[in-house]
Amino acid sequence: MKSFILFTARMAALTVVLMVLSGVGSGFLPESNVAAEAVTAEGAGHPAQVLSLPTVLAIMLLQVLALAWPILQSRWRGWRLALAIFLVHFGTVTFMSQIESLVYLGGKMPGDLISGLFAMGLFIAAVFAPIAVLVLGKWKPAAGPGAARAPALRLGRWGWRVAAAGLVFLCLYYLFGYYVAWQDPELRAYYGGTDPGSFVAQMRVVMQDTPWMIPLQFIRGLMWVALGMIIIRSMRGPWWHSGLATALLFAVPSLYLLFPNPLMPDFPRITHLVETLPYQFLFGLFLAWFFARGAAEAGG
Repeated sequence: MKSFILFTARMAALTVVLMVLSGVGSGFLPESNVAAEAVTAEGAGHPAQVLSLPTVLAIMLLQVLALAWPILQSRWRGWRLALAIFLVHFGTVTFMSQIESLVYLGGKMPGDLISGLFAMGLFIAAVFAPIAVLVLGKWKPAAGPGAARAPALRLGRWGWRVAAAGLVFLCLYYLFGYYVAWQDPELRAYYGGTDPGSFVAQMRVVMQDTPWMIPLQFIRGLMWVALGMIIIRSMRGPWWHSGLATALLFAVPSLYLLFPNPLMPDFPRITHLVETLPYQFLFGLFLAWFFARGAAEAGG
């Protein structure tokens, strides 16, 4: 009971810290309303969604829990662990999502907004990571024998798995993109697109109109693999522990789509949430099964 109360208090404290850092980090965003004014007409007819405080707290708590589990189960400690959490937090919450924003919304995003979003994400991740490691008691070296090390990563053995995992991401991205997101007529209208009638026909349109998009998304898949491998190789326990941790870390940032966004009306955002959350969760589970379980069976 004492351990549960202590854990609950730590989660509550870190949730407050993350909320405060988010508020301070918003100071990196431009003060002008240029972005909001640019999409006023597009958002007309859709009342702006306002999140209640309990909803905001719940999202922040889920983000904290998603980061806390790999911290508590990590082989690493101190600055090494803090660096890993910084990379995963910044990568999953800011870097990967803003690459997508630049691809699809770059023409609507003022330059100072883009730089502000990256600066905000860097600030939050850089400050929160060491605080989380310290609060969760993983800063000082463990007493007794040194921490167990992850098996050496042999590129010759795992290189093909990295490429295959990138292809799995590519398939999930386009399958969920077409069968979930692209079936929403409001989302198609927002992007100025049409439904050609089938997945194959849609992929033909992508290859004809934006042939660079498929290799770009494959590279994004490799980046997701790299982020997942940080968690998978740092955690102790059976593969499904790191799988669930990776799945949560990949999926929880999708919930930030619930926050009002001056660049996107509510309905396209909610559609993207329904699209991205399940395939990101599935991809995180797949990575741990594919790498951690594969490593155990191969002996390293």
